Amino acid sequence: MEMAKKYLKLMSSDFKGNWYKLPNMLTEIRLLHSFVVAALLIFGPKDEKFQLLIAIVFGVVAVTDLFDGFFARILHQKTEYGRLLDPIADAALGIFTLIGLSFDDIAVRILTILVVMRQIHLLLLFSKAERGGITPQVVISGKVKTALVSVVIVLSFLPESVVSPYFTYTAIICAIFATVYSWIEYYWNIMSAIAKN
Repeated sequence: MEMAKKYLKLMSSDFKGNWYKLPNMLTEIRLLHSFVVAALLIFGPKDEKFQLLIAIVFGVVAVTDLFDGFFARILHQKTEYGRLLDPIADAALGIFTLIGLSFDDIAVRILTILVVMRQIHLLLLFSKAERGGITPQVVISGKVKTALVSVVIVLSFLPESVVSPYFTYTAIICAIFATVYSWIEYYWNIMSAIAKN
């Protein structure tokens, strides 16, 4: 809770002078469109053309993650607001898209539950680490998990005439394994650091 208050305070203090900068606007677009993608998946028609439209929207929004950091560097517009908002926008896009997809697929539903539980638990762990003066380090398995979840999302958008369900379910199993493995690795690293402190 303290970590959330700290983040909100830092973001709000930096928001006024920086929300309109291009890198931050791209991150804000990604955050807002995560809700749009989920709503389209849940309430939109289930035909292939509409699925393709959602896939394009998701792809365009996801690509903003590559450009916000790029523009922040070349325009010298790195801000605390953007640094804090970027991981929130990334998590929201992945989680809300998975939630939208999970309405029609039990395997995606299992992955979604694990991803959400992992995210909540890690937020609590990071908060505990910060209170102890420890800054958690990013683990490679976390990056692999994010990449595999993105692969699952893209494959789930594609019709069975384009990609075999075998490939989609293989990707889901790999994403589930990476989610659990990275969760354990983060937990182990943080608890070890706390014990040494």
